[in-house]
Amino acid sequence: MPTEDDRTYFERRARDERKRAEEAGNPICHKLHTEMARRYEQRLQSEMRSQA
Repeated sequence: MPTEDDRTYFERRARDERKRAEEAGNPICHKLHTEMARRYEQRLQSEMRSQA
């Protein structure tokens, strides 16, 4: 079962990766950070569903 710390971690990491994507100096880095953010968001959603 996910804890509040798990949720906070995934939220923070997704937010950080979105920020890195916005600040990326080239398209490859932008794509990489966007994908990482998407995966953290998916993991967060998965954890939330399993908790319900």
